[in-house]
This record gives sequence, C-alpha cells and structure tokens, in this order.
Amino acid sequence: MPPTAPKYPDLPLVPAPSAFSGPTDRAKKLLKQVCDKAIKDGDFSITRSPLPCPIDKNEFFALKPYFWEAQPGCWERRDGQRNPMCDKPQCQKQLQGMALAVAALAAGAKNVDPAYAATADTLLKVFFLDPETKMNPEVKYAQVNMGDCPMKGDKTFVVATRYLILVSQALPLLPPSPVVDGVKAWIQQQVQWMETSEQGAAARASGNNITMWYHAIYASHLGALDPARAAEYAAQVMSSYAALTPAQVLDEELKRTKPRHYTLFALESLFEIAAVAGGGANPPPPAIIATLNGLVEFARSVQPGQLDCESDNDARYGPKLAWFQRVLDRWEGKAVSDEDPDGSAWEGGWNQRTRLAWALI
Repeated sequence: MPPTAPKYPDLPLVPAPSAFSGPTDRAKKLLKQVCDKAIKDGDFSITRSPLPCPIDKNEFFALKPYFWEAQPGCWERRDGQRNPMCDKPQCQKQLQGMALAVAALAAGAKNVDPAYAATADTLLKVFFLDPETKMNPEVKYAQVNMGDCPMKGDKTFVVATRYLILVSQALPLLPPSPVVDGVKAWIQQQVQWMETSEQGAAARASGNNITMWYHAIYASHLGALDPARAAEYAAQVMSSYAALTPAQVLDEELKRTKPRHYTLFALESLFEIAAVAGGGANPPPPAIIATLNGLVEFARSVQPGQLDCESDNDARYGPKLAWFQRVLDRWEGKAVSDEDPDGSAWEGGWNQRTRLAWALI
C-alpha cells in the first residue's frame, strides 16, 4: 500500500554556507527564537529511550526500518516500507533532538549571545560524557534486525547516526571548555571505531548512499579534529564521484522503490562532504561545485517510483531540490531570496527550525 501524504516535509540535513559570511538580521531573529526554545526544552540522552538497548543502556540502539515479521521468527525486507515497530527505541530521536539543539545554540553563541554556549555545554555533557546518561562512541547495535541472533548492528549505522554531523560542525563555533575537549575525544574514539570495525568497513564498501553517509560523518568528524586533513579527505572523496556521470553516482538509488527519496538522501550526504572540502570557512573548490550542479540538474529528471507517489510527487520534489540549489547559489556568490521555503504542498508546511535552516543558507 502506498504511503499517505506527509503532513510536514522532512528537514534536509544541508550545510549552511553563511557560516563564513554571517547570518542576516532575519536569520539572527529566528536563531534567537530557536535557541530560547532549546533552553526551555532541556537535555537529551539515549538512556531515556522507552526501549533501551538490552545489552547496555549506554549503547545506541535502533532497529532496521524496512524489516517486517512475515511469520513468527521469520523477517523479510520490504524496501521503502517503514515498520512502525522501529519507533519504539528512541535513541535516534534523542540524538537528533540533541544535535539540532546544539547546532542552533553554537550558532547562537557565535552570532547572537555568547551565553548560549553554556546550554550547549550542558547538552553535550549529558549526552556524551556523564556516565549515567552518555552514549558510547562505538555504535555496535545501530540498525539491528530483530531476527538476528546474536543481536548486532550493521553498515547502516551511518544512517541512524548521521545527525552527529551537526555536533562536529558545532564544536568549532563554541568557546574552548573541558566539555568541548571531552566531546572531541569522544569523536576521536568514534573515528577510530569507524576505521577499524567490521561495520565501518562494510559501510565504506557499500557503494550506495551508505558509503556517502560514511564519508560525510567521517569527514565532518575530522573537521572538528583536524580541519586541514578533513578538507583533503573530503576533496578526495568528491573527486572520486566527479569521475562518474550523475547516473552512475546515483545508480543504486535509482533502482529502489523510492528513487526520488533516495536521490535527495544521497544529495544531502554529498553536500555535507563538499562543505568540509571548503575547510569550513570557504565554499568548496569550483570543480566540486560543478559536480554538484550536474547532480542536482540530473536529479530534476528523476521520475517517481512506486512508493514516491505521495511523499515526493512533483509538487513536493521541486521544493526539496530547491534547498540544494540555494546552497549552490550561495557557494557561487549569487543572491538568494529572503522569502521562506515553499511549503505549500504540505498541510503543515515547513516549521520554525526549518525556516531557520533556510535563512542560514
């Protein structure tokens, strides 16, 4: 059965080029509103999941979304069809909430009020450092198939934990502190685990958006630890994609039940890698921008698949692609509109946090 039309659009995880040019007055106003709300909302922890990891409460725990129990003890994969059981472990929800709040607070501390850094430190300390509430850096139980025994995660850990990118991007915006140093040490541990673990090796070799997200997380983590090394790594990754045609880059995504959805998902990761290649203070090199321009242009021609009909029909797909075009326009020094993103195709429209992300581009 095709999915029903979503009430709200998904928030794209795209870089904010204005990080090197400064936000507009309107963006600062929205940023203050989001930061003030983050202070009221409080902190986050994976240990507060209603279904924590049965191995250890400090382990990140998530279920593979497309697996369904066809009969007792027998699980099958149904591409593009999310099993609602996956909503029971809420480690991913806690991670995303923390990351979005920290990203806003770090930007707010740099551009609106330095006092926001204290709240960012508190959120980071609770989520990454306090023994009772911390998340371990090795994500051995991310994207578990309930049919597996013993229980283990797999290469798609990069999908479940991709919002860690926002944390890596936020750290350089925060003033030095023992908490920032502690989180950097945590990130270094995760980098080492990604380099040496079986899950990390499988993600690197996947050849689809999984590999792209691996590179996006890895490059962003390096950006918080060693910006020069990160820029070199990201540039090498993007050069490997530049050697391919857009159809070849997106080949695996185009074969799936939701080719438009997965095309957008792949673009998100590639734009994050490209942003790191710019060193955080500049746009990516022109050759990388040209590669992304080619991919976005190709994406306009992607036709909906059997499960794209509601979530990414023509009325919704165009406004989603507009995010990537806006980033490219900023990187190329072009003027962008001050108007909000087009949310008319959804009943609920874009929310405040999304309008802030748009304004920061």
